[in-house]
Amino acid sequence: MYKVCLIAISLLTLASCQKEEDYLPARFLTDLVGQVNMGSEGGIDYQNQVYFDLSSGRNKGFNKRDVWDLALGCDAGHPNLFVNPSMLQRVAITGSTDFNASFNVSDYDFEYERARRFFSNGYMMNDWEDTLPKGHVCIIDLGKTLNNQARGYKLFQITGFDEKGYHLKVSNLDHSQLVETTIPLNRGYNHVYISLAKPNEVLELEPPKEEWDIVFTKYMERLYDGADTLDYSVTGVLINPYKTQAYFHTESYADSSWSYNQLTVNDINFSSYSKRPDVIGHDWKFYDLDAGAYSVYANKNFFVKDAEEQNYRLHFTGFYDENGNKGGVSFEYLPL
Repeated sequence: MYKVCLIAISLLTLASCQKEEDYLPARFLTDLVGQVNMGSEGGIDYQNQVYFDLSSGRNKGFNKRDVWDLALGCDAGHPNLFVNPSMLQRVAITGSTDFNASFNVSDYDFEYERARRFFSNGYMMNDWEDTLPKGHVCIIDLGKTLNNQARGYKLFQITGFDEKGYHLKVSNLDHSQLVETTIPLNRGYNHVYISLAKPNEVLELEPPKEEWDIVFTKYMERLYDGADTLDYSVTGVLINPYKTQAYFHTESYADSSWSYNQLTVNDINFSSYSKRPDVIGHDWKFYDLDAGAYSVYANKNFFVKDAEEQNYRLHFTGFYDENGNKGGVSFEYLPL
């Protein structure tokens, strides 16, 4: 009997000393509130490009959208370069490899950089064969300043691409101020950037590629106006080309019995996830002519999957800051 009692006491003592670290305290998950300010002031709208990370709930960086002209991809196996779409920049590929030739801008058709392709295949990549540039001279229309003034043109030529980076030439249209330089890759980032006014200076504007999910910016989109498709400058959200995916949940938008708050991980159609840069895009808002202001579609819901494969539900709740300026975007999201 003594032995039985001793064993029972020992078991009770062991149970009372059992660590509880395997049990986490219960917590009620509520939607997180994200806010970014694209800096509309002084009569100039959407001055900033803002990078946001969903997992930390933080703005990971921002830059003035007029500080760069060319983005150069840092994936050595998949080179890519594109001009700044937020500044209405365009490109014409001349078909000539003679950088010293005379070029008249009226002789060429210029193309805008459109969001659906530029993260993966910018317009100038039409002048490449796999990882080798053809070396044709491009004319870059530098678009408009923030005050809507024409910025002029530059001649641009990629003379090579290798493990050292992009080899390029830049000059004014009259061949003055010629610069020949090499822009090295930085594999911790999706892109490095340069201003064509100072092409020797490499700009690291975006956060490291693993540290952000979405960017708020202006970009060019081809839209139908009721009679034709035209290029428009729009303001919206693009996703990180490094592993981030998203899609628009059409079911909850089409059926008013759905609500954003009801969406769970069970509602995700994983085959619908897309890497298309503008899959979230710009049309989660609309301009209300009666109110003379933008409103958001609260029932336009998105699912987002980040680089760690965490799924989120997300929708937008506002487009103005506390002072009534456009581009003060607010949104709700929840890890599922």
